[in-house]
Amino acid sequence: MFVVMFVVLALVERVVGSLSFLPSMLLVFVVAFGYPVVVRTLGVAPPVWQRS
Repeated sequence: MFVVMFVVLALVERVVGSLSFLPSMLLVFVVAFGYPVVVRTLGVAPPVWQRS
């Protein structure tokens, strides 16, 4: 997940330009909370992430 955050931040900064602190943190939170949902939806989440 950390690699995904760094890649997304790098891509956004390359396209948009330098981001200030708040937009960067917003992007990190979007990835942090969205990543588990996407991974569970795709069916590649580790067993500990599976909801009962």
